[in-house]
Amino acid sequence: MEVKEAVRLIGEGWVQRKKGYRVHFQRWVTNEWVTDYVPDLKENPWTSEISTWELARRLAASVRPVDGNPQEGDIVNIRVVDENGNPVKFYGTGQFTTMNAYNVAY
Repeated sequence: MEVKEAVRLIGEGWVQRKKGYRVHFQRWVTNEWVTDYVPDLKENPWTSEISTWELARRLAASVRPVDGNPQEGDIVNIRVVDENGNPVKFYGTGQFTTMNAYNVAY
């Protein structure tokens, strides 16, 4: 096998590093759930998975859980996603984690 082919096979089978991370959440605005991100989609995603999870954790700690009818500005379903919007497993547990979870269609 040539080196070029070996590198190609390794590249296809190796876990690829994410290019960036965002905190994904939903906010109650004018009687509907609106999806939002930090950093905003117009900005570059963060390169640190740990920093992004820490921001998500602090955001979740600073908002109230929604029980019953949502109120203007409520924030729910906080999670970390990659540059393509795919959920990222929490580095501490290896599990998908959603903070301040509330049953809203994504």
